[in-house]
Amino acid sequence: LRYKSGAKTQNTAFKLEIEGLFNNIATKLWADSRPAWSAPAGLSTQDIKDHWDRLQEAEKLREEALRSELTRLHKLEYLVRKFSSKTDLFEQWIGEKKTYLLN
Repeated sequence: LRYKSGAKTQNTAFKLEIEGLFNNIATKLWADSRPAWSAPAGLSTQDIKDHWDRLQEAEKLREEALRSELTRLHKLEYLVRKFSSKTDLFEQWIGEKKTYLLN
């Protein structure tokens, strides 16, 4: 939860700032009739977008895995409570039978 409200928000703002700066440079070059500037390999806005999309997909898969694990743990917790309840009843029954047999 802290990631979504902290680091992810900062990274999104940074990504938007980079896109804005790139567009600003492109506009100024175009207005001055200069040739378009291209970013070094791996640093273009498309490359950043591709990396961002992969990050989003990885986050989605991780969240699904965490939710699945949480559901599994809830089921296990329920089964433990159910088993504990049955063992309590069984121990009570054993105590009653022991008392009966010893008297």
